[in-house]
Amino acid sequence: MRFDLTKPCGNCPFRSDKPFFMEDARVREILGGGTTNHGFPASSFPCHKTIIYEDDDTITIPDSAQQCAGVMAILHRINRPNDMMQLAERFKLWSPKSLDPKAPFYSSVEDAVRGQFPRGKRRKARR
Repeated sequence: MRFDLTKPCGNCPFRSDKPFFMEDARVREILGGGTTNHGFPASSFPCHKTIIYEDDDTITIPDSAQQCAGVMAILHRINRPNDMMQLAERFKLWSPKSLDPKAPFYSSVEDAVRGQFPRGKRRKARR
């Protein structure tokens, strides 16, 4: 997995300026704070634009896949890096300083949960 992304892609579910729809439990599964993984973040989370979606609903994560910048920014802000972030930083493959501090990322897991569109409703994006 690569760590070249410094800001969220245009339709990243972790952008604070463009709410997305993701179930609360899924946000917590990815970022931590839920009942899965004993509350820890998922081991890694690749950017959806860098993985391959197959016709049979399987997903392939190629060597060229990128770690999601939105997830990295939130986890760095709450000081809970996932396993891949910790390894990449230790092996000097990534530094939190590479993240664009002006990019529209949520500041916490709770902000990311609140920022999702509820099903059937649209919520104004918070700035």
